[in-house]
Amino acid sequence: MFAFKTSTLIKDNIVIKNEDDLKGTKGDFIFKVYAEKEKQNLLLSVMCETKSEQLNSHNKKKK
Repeated sequence: MFAFKTSTLIKDNIVIKNEDDLKGTKGDFIFKVYAEKEKQNLLLSVMCETKSEQLNSHNKKKK
């Protein structure tokens, strides 16, 4: 999957954790931008967390 010819948007499946951590963490997607179409030189990498909540939800609503 790609957004532009020099970028990729992939699902993050790698769990990262420290030695002392019981559970690890991972992002939802990783967006990478490369210098050229061959994707040899990475310019930028961003981890994206996606959340969704209904606007009229009673959960997590400030009072």
